[in-house]
Parts: sequence; structure tokens; C-alpha cells
Amino acid sequence: FYNISNPSRNLSQLPNFAYSVALATFQLYQDNHNQATLDQADSLLQDALLSFPSVLLALLDKCSIEPDPSVIACQYFLDTRSDPASLSTLATLYVTRCYHCWKEPELLPWLERNVSAVVTRINNNDPRVAESRNERSTRYQGLPRNIH
Repeated sequence: FYNISNPSRNLSQLPNFAYSVALATFQLYQDNHNQATLDQADSLLQDALLSFPSVLLALLDKCSIEPDPSVIACQYFLDTRSDPASLSTLATLYVTRCYHCWKEPELLPWLERNVSAVVTRINNNDPRVAESRNERSTRYQGLPRNIH
């Protein structure tokens, strides 16, 4: 569904799809242990973290997981107050409805590894970081039509 619908419906621009597709891809890796699947899951999760940083701390809080000190020190994850209200609503809906999916013990090392990789990318001024900030400020001017 996602691969077919994403080009026309821009599903990757919604936090629920960005994080859920990454999670589903990681779960596929757990079944088949194919390195290419893990690489794809890593890439998808890192893109979700860069695109929607406000989800991370809310998700960790809801799962009762203490964030790594490097995350607490990273302004990128802390300074989400400038996110449009509609994006904040979408992120809150995702975390509230799906946090239980992220409580599986085998997910934590994968999440930690990718968060660490994203913090490194942020510290190294990866161009995707600036692109993400710009996308968040120009998109999400209102809630999608079928959010309610």
C-alpha cells in the first residue's frame, strides 16, 4: 500500500507513516535477517527522525524510556516549539495511538543506534537537517482533510 500510494499521496510527509514504515521494515528484518532490509529500515528511521524530531522525545516519554544524554543535549530534538500546530497534532496522535508498538525490547537497541547516527548527522551539518527544518516550516499549514 505505502509503496504504491506514497508517490501520489505523499504519505512519507506524515509522521505516522514515516515512523510506522520504518518500524515495519525493521520487523521484516527480524524475520529474514537480510542486511539490505536492515539498511533500508535504518535509512527510513533516520529520515523519520530528521523529518519529525518532535516524535522522538514524546515517544520515549510515553514508553517510559530515559533519553540518551546526547539527545537531551541536541537542540534539534528539543526545539520543536516552532513546529506548526497541525504537525504537533499529527505527532501527538501518532505517539498516543502507537507508542505500544515501540515498547518491544528488541527495538530499543535499533532505535538508540539510529538516534545516535542522526545526532552525528546533525552535528556534522548534514544538508538533510536544513531541508527538514525548511519542510516543516512550509508544510503543515493545516490538518489534512481526513484527519478527523
